Amino acid sequence: MSSATVEQVQKNLKTYLAEVEKGNEVLISQDNKLVARLVPADRAEGDWHRFSVEGLDRAYGPKEPEYDAGLIKEANPEYKP
Repeated sequence: MSSATVEQVQKNLKTYLAEVEKGNEVLISQDNKLVARLVPADRAEGDWHRFSVEGLDRAYGPKEPEYDAGLIKEANPEYKP
């Protein structure tokens, strides 16, 4: 993992993108505060997937009831299973 300021990344963008393509993270800061993190695409996709699953787990817990189709008051005519 490497770190750089916003200004350094702006001046040497190709260098930092090459680091990410090699599989390394790059932390970007400004005024000693982290403002961005560049991660390889495969790792980012995994993070988004995990984030989505965690959100669904919070929204629909293990005690969530099963909903019967008979409870639908008005069907969506565009829905295609």
